[in-house]
Amino acid sequence: RNRFLTPEQRALAPMLFARMTSAAAAMRAGTPPATALGAAEAALRQAGFVPDYLTLVEGPTMTPLEALPTAGGRIVAAAALGSVRLLDNIAA
Repeated sequence: RNRFLTPEQRALAPMLFARMTSAAAAMRAGTPPATALGAAEAALRQAGFVPDYLTLVEGPTMTPLEALPTAGGRIVAAAALGSVRLLDNIAA
């Protein structure tokens, strides 16, 4: 899919992973998930992404979570950048 991105969009695409990583670090430091994920989503929107979702879930079931679990949490994301829908997930 990344081959459908323009060179400018290709340069921006890694920001999705970077913002997810920043949100995970903020949550591990005590920031509430809604606050950390909200800030990440706002930064993505400002950069030109159109997020479908950026959510903390229980890894095995994909059930949305409101609090960071002791283990098994994942951040999942889908965001459009131009005509391309980027997907990613990381350990929370």
